[in-house]
Amino acid sequence: MRGAALIAALALMGCGRDPFADAQRAIDDGSARAAIQKQLDGYRQCAGLLNGFLPLDMPVDKGAAPPPGVAALVELGLIRPAGMGYAPTALARPQLKLRDIGADKKPVELCYGRRVVTGLKMKPRDAGDTVPQLLYRFRIVDAPAWARDPRITRSFAGMNEALAREHVARDLVMYRDGKWAIGESGIESYLHDIALDRQYFAPCPPVEGKKVHGCR
Repeated sequence: MRGAALIAALALMGCGRDPFADAQRAIDDGSARAAIQKQLDGYRQCAGLLNGFLPLDMPVDKGAAPPPGVAALVELGLIRPAGMGYAPTALARPQLKLRDIGADKKPVELCYGRRVVTGLKMKPRDAGDTVPQLLYRFRIVDAPAWARDPRITRSFAGMNEALAREHVARDLVMYRDGKWAIGESGIESYLHDIALDRQYFAPCPPVEGKKVHGCR
């Protein structure tokens, strides 16, 4: 009896706890979902714009119509011709994610929504695993009107898929220090499972013979 009482006391003190059991309880009681959503609330879903850098050095051919993807972005007021290339408009700027890497060109992305967690589950435990991990599913919500415009969905084939279906995140989500968290140092975006992030907001290439590119 004494041994059982000691074990119970140690368990209450947090000694000898099973992190996998604790992690599963956090999934079951909803606290895991709440913690992940809280992290995602400060994150926007974005994809590279045109060449992916500012300035947008995409050649402007004065004697020809721009590629469909470029034309759609121009018609919707997101970019405008500027010099020998294009520039984001005032309408687009609040929806841009720009990183300063200390160079003349700065990586730029156009954002089109945010993630809402729709479900999660613990990853199967392999022999030797000491840190619980989970997979979460999400949908993209709060898409601006331009993201659903037919000119965009025709020009960027991944947009319909990105906005219409549920996705499985490839973020690294671990249970450490008694809580679930994405990544080791914040959001890590492994978004290759979304077609738009593979494609980016890039202009359609010209038609080659009878082969039509997927973004048309």
